Amino acid sequence: ELAAAAAKLAGGLSLTAGQQLLQSHWPQHRFLNNAVLTFFTGPWAFYLTTAGYLHVMEVLGRPAGFSLRPSFNYPLGRENISAFWMNWNMTATSVFRDYLFYNRWGRGTYNIYFNTILLFTLVGLWHDANAYWVLWGFLHGLLFCSFLLWRKYTKRLGHIPMQGTPAARAAACALTYFSVCILWYLPSKILQKAGALSYK
Repeated sequence: ELAAAAAKLAGGLSLTAGQQLLQSHWPQHRFLNNAVLTFFTGPWAFYLTTAGYLHVMEVLGRPAGFSLRPSFNYPLGRENISAFWMNWNMTATSVFRDYLFYNRWGRGTYNIYFNTILLFTLVGLWHDANAYWVLWGFLHGLLFCSFLLWRKYTKRLGHIPMQGTPAARAAACALTYFSVCILWYLPSKILQKAGALSYK
């Protein structure tokens, strides 16, 4: 198990090094570099490095009597954004969910959409107190609210053609993966554009 954890960590670091090599050897191919970074090396390097590091801590903590909960359960490739977050950094996700998502903030009932936006914005701040992570969290909140609305109204529609088929599940996995990847890329581009506009 320690070898598997180390392999994740090594895989993540190798992908990061590979991306840097690609950018240094072909700096003129900006579109290719951005596409590879956004949809392959970026998300997989971040996931494997973080998951590998936490997995190593879980394994090394056992002989000392520390029982750490698993943090990642193969989140990339899930069918929807809810399933992605249930399997991404599960310890931190459960803390934010229990203390923020279900918090009523003094109201009689909690507002699921307000709480979702607030939760993900604070998750962004938890990563780092800068504009990129705040915007990343806000956009993830909007994406999650879109999923909640989709789930709410599809129940009223009844039967949807191809629902539950392997093709539909594959399309859902691809859409979720694309959405998660693009939301790592979008905040920096939005902030770059906003910065360019502020100088005009």
